[in-house]
Amino acid sequence: MNLKAYAELTKFEHTIFALPFLLSSVVLLVDSFPSLWKLFWILLAFVSARTLGMSLNRLIDLPIDKQNPRTKDWIHAKGIISEESIKRLAILSGALFLLSSAMINLHTFFLAPLVVFLLWLYPYAKRITYYPHLVLGVVYFLIPVAVDIALNESISKTALVLGVG
Repeated sequence: MNLKAYAELTKFEHTIFALPFLLSSVVLLVDSFPSLWKLFWILLAFVSARTLGMSLNRLIDLPIDKQNPRTKDWIHAKGIISEESIKRLAILSGALFLLSSAMINLHTFFLAPLVVFLLWLYPYAKRITYYPHLVLGVVYFLIPVAVDIALNESISKTALVLGVG
């Protein structure tokens, strides 16, 4: 298994780039620092959800990406990582996302299928609308909301403002 290839497939550097958004939500939405255990599950939920989203996007768009001059040289379109391997990555990251959501609390576990649906919807939204990034906007809106649910089991006005902003 070539970790560099999988990092390229999932644009892992974008996950690292987005971590401050998640962590700033944690800092702004709690009165005291959460346990390392809870923080671990929140981080795992974030990374696994993003990996799931990227895997689904690559998998669903694979036939198109193989033919598109802009994407035909991407790692998945060239077959450097097989379609079967991308499916396994999607299943593994989806399972880790559901597990981590369940480990945080029941509310986050019940929110998880909505997130999975939105991650699955995005590649199809690119085909039916000029505004597929609205789907991604909803996903990013949900990050501070999910953090608030994870930490406080409620949704505050602050989380909503963070999600919009």
